[in-house]
Amino acid sequence: MTRLAASGVPVAETGRRFHHSGDFVERVLELASLPGRDAAAAESGQGLRPLERRLLRWREQGADPQELAERFRRSPEHIERVLALADYKTQRAR
Repeated sequence: MTRLAASGVPVAETGRRFHHSGDFVERVLELASLPGRDAAAAESGQGLRPLERRLLRWREQGADPQELAERFRRSPEHIERVLALADYKTQRAR
């Protein structure tokens, strides 16, 4: 929505494209302009979710995916996928 607004697309047209009212689009644009709501944070390495940060910290302390799976009540495969995504995000941020 913010890209459309920045390129000059009217609020009503943006709302139509997203199947929402113009008022909704205006609220979203207003909330998106609040401090700390930009995409730069995700690109600077701050884009890790709390779960990803916790899993990385536990892995650094020597925990394996099976142990983490029991602790977080998820499958080991899920934990491995989350860790792989967190690794990807941290590598991309460098």
